[in-house]
Amino acid sequence: MYTLNQLVMFINVAEKGSFSKAAEGSSVTANAVAKQMKILEEEFGVKLLEKSFKGQSLTSAGEKLYKNAKVLIDMCSDAVAEVKLADKNDENVIRIGTSVLTPFDVIDDFFVKIRKAHPELVFELVPFTNEANEEGIVVPYPGSTFDIYANSYDEVMIESRNLNALEVKKAKLYAIMSVNHRLADKEILEHDDLEGETLMVATRGKHGYLDDFCDYISKANDVNFKQIFAYDADTYSECANSNDIMLGMGNLSKIHPLLVRIPIRWDKDCAYGIIYSKNPTHKVSRFIEMVKDILND
Repeated sequence: MYTLNQLVMFINVAEKGSFSKAAEGSSVTANAVAKQMKILEEEFGVKLLEKSFKGQSLTSAGEKLYKNAKVLIDMCSDAVAEVKLADKNDENVIRIGTSVLTPFDVIDDFFVKIRKAHPELVFELVPFTNEANEEGIVVPYPGSTFDIYANSYDEVMIESRNLNALEVKKAKLYAIMSVNHRLADKEILEHDDLEGETLMVATRGKHGYLDDFCDYISKANDVNFKQIFAYDADTYSECANSNDIMLGMGNLSKIHPLLVRIPIRWDKDCAYGIIYSKNPTHKVSRFIEMVKDILND
């Protein structure tokens, strides 16, 4: 089977008219060029070159091969250039994981600032489904299909999942409940409002922020706790169709038409920001540094 190198060599012979001139500036000799042309002719089964008073001339078959080889080599050169360009441009492409339960719109305004400061960046949204794994985690690990995602978090969550996080803003504690709940019309909940209520909360040890609130509220109020395995669609549906109150971190977009989110008055906040791999790629690390610079302005 002929090679691209043989075709490039053939094009040089056709354009320069001799084996010696085709070998100039390369690491091969004129005899090596002549040998490769002989192999090429045997491969095609036709005479491609013939000796003339000018040196080496193309036969009619050689003319056909020359035209097509030029097109082929040009296409290969373009392909290589596009691959190199894609690799270079990929450094500016940040893939953002997003889902119904893990939206990105909470910090949309911040990403407008990033775009203005770094117009070369390209942001691609990568949708995923919030299916809980065996540990009750509903977000795939960043770095596989996407680079980053946005969510509320605390140190316990980040450390237990072996992730990195960069805080963009503070987030509040929220009560999530059915629109028919007796507290659904309140603008903010006081601790006494929760007296006698059943609070749905993540399994202890997953969220230090929620664990702290549960410890705090249980000392002064008579509340019941119902542990939930994961913050997935089934859990939100269960809450919407019950009289329980689910504790949540951060004010996410409305994810269920029959649920309302009401802030709980508490003097502690959690963080909301960009979550990324513990071992980020070069481009993600570079992006995080850009974000830090904007946050520090």
